[in-house]
Amino acid sequence: MLGQELDSLDLMALAGVATEATWEQLRRNIRDATCVTATHRCVELWRKLGETNPTHEEMETLIAELRRQLPSSLLNGIVDTLNSGNMALAPDDVDLTGAQSLALAALIGEVR
Repeated sequence: MLGQELDSLDLMALAGVATEATWEQLRRNIRDATCVTATHRCVELWRKLGETNPTHEEMETLIAELRRQLPSSLLNGIVDTLNSGNMALAPDDVDLTGAQSLALAALIGEVR
């Protein structure tokens, strides 16, 4: 997941949606122990979702916890700093396994 996050940051920079405020917020988040801890937990949850069958009863619990952790992660405050943009990307453009596709679909609407 960390590789995907770095790719996302690269893409935001290349697409011009990241602003100076984006990078300032990211620097603050990297120095914030709460953000770092939440990010580590998100990585654990994402891996677990990748290993979880989409029909498994634990899937909803994992997605709910990921939903709770994300606002405190490295993404904390990032969305509000971005310029508007329109990129033709879809969930299918990301390599997902297990229940990750369901988690991503559940989270996409919350970021828009």
